[in-house]
Amino acid sequence: MVIIREALLTDNEGLLQLTSLTPMRGKISLRIDRDPFFFNLLNKRGPSQTIVAEDNGILVGCFSVSSIETLVDGNHETVYYLADLKMLPPAGGKVLQRLLNKMYDHLLRDNADLLFCTAAYRNKKVTPLFEGRAGFPEFHHAGIFRVYQIIPLPGKVAPGIFTILETEINDKIIELYNQFYSQFELAPVYSKSCLQETRTIAAFDNGELKACITLADISSSKQNVLIDLPYSLKIAVSLLRLLNKIVFILNLPEIGKPVKVLYVKGFAFARGSEKALDLLIKAAKNLAFQERYCYLTVGIHEKDPLSKHFKKHIHFTFLSEGYLVSLHGNSAKVSKILSGVLYEDYSLV
Repeated sequence: MVIIREALLTDNEGLLQLTSLTPMRGKISLRIDRDPFFFNLLNKRGPSQTIVAEDNGILVGCFSVSSIETLVDGNHETVYYLADLKMLPPAGGKVLQRLLNKMYDHLLRDNADLLFCTAAYRNKKVTPLFEGRAGFPEFHHAGIFRVYQIIPLPGKVAPGIFTILETEINDKIIELYNQFYSQFELAPVYSKSCLQETRTIAAFDNGELKACITLADISSSKQNVLIDLPYSLKIAVSLLRLLNKIVFILNLPEIGKPVKVLYVKGFAFARGSEKALDLLIKAAKNLAFQERYCYLTVGIHEKDPLSKHFKKHIHFTFLSEGYLVSLHGNSAKVSKILSGVLYEDYSLV
């Protein structure tokens, strides 16, 4: 008999096992591990709850939600981020329905309104949720995020009038971030606490902050394990690995091992200082190269003109889709959000 219940901390091993059994298959296949503690990533997002499906002591499904303080039309509002919808194939549609029902009941008790989630491009496994099921209304498509996997390569950073420094998070950086992200929808409200365990590189002009970029290595909470590559890429990687033995060019991913990723958690620049952002991206690439990361990763919404600063660097692109709904039926609010440019922190996806 399958039991649907709230997850306990003692479910950690079962959730890690379930995660390992539900990889993302595609041309490049990945498994997202959450060692050593499944709940670490959720805790980084904000107050969270996980619902599990248990069959004779074995976890066969899960679903998580996190409440996140975001900007909606310039105002602070709690948005509920849905994630971790995983189901072992033998469990069947009825178990999925019950899992969704349990989450829906939890959200109603919490008086949740705005729900947001992302999914891999054309991921059909999660479409039952978005099409309206188990009480959920039909979700609105919120556009595509281009997740740029920038190849870290060394390059000269000519700062010109700027001084480029790695610096501690301070009130001026927080102020710049919150001013900058007020132009976005669903952007996080920044604080020192949400930027813990990160590194920030800033550009100054005569001591005045002009731009900053914050980087996060979250391998202690999430690991992207490479499962398989197309044959042509396997050959290319093998050749590059041989060349690496002569002269180090770049850090190459290995099948069966976590891919070392440095995420762009946030970036901002003062009016008229876009060139400073370009310098900081180069500095971040250099840092990622020196510390042997495979990718410098950032997710940018398809409507965001700032993608030009990232896509000009050598990169691979993964596509992710956003989905949004108001449980209270507030269609005007949803339309306002969708008419703007969305932001998503892909270090926490």
